[in-house]
Amino acid sequence: MTPKDKLGREIVVGDFIVYGHALGRSAGLRIGKVLDVTHKPGRYPSDSPWRIRVQGVDDDWARAGVDRPLELCRPGTLQFPERTVVDRRSLPLAYAALFTSVAR
Repeated sequence: MTPKDKLGREIVVGDFIVYGHALGRSAGLRIGKVLDVTHKPGRYPSDSPWRIRVQGVDDDWARAGVDRPLELCRPGTLQFPERTVVDRRSLPLAYAALFTSVAR
């Protein structure tokens, strides 16, 4: 059994995904690499049973006109795979270069 993204595609270790995150008082999108996928029951019935360990690229202010290079974020855990989108074909070269140092 594997989780599915918003478009119904399976998410597996090694995939690149786009996911939402908090950006100050608004929301942002991040590109990340899936490091691990686990399944365990949630504490409440509304909890997702999926945990997706991901390492993303911090590009929030680099694209806002601030002169700051892209860098990797700390690995984190996503709990709602249906709020992500797998995008295996469109990874920008600058991001691909950063991910060469990420295992898996």
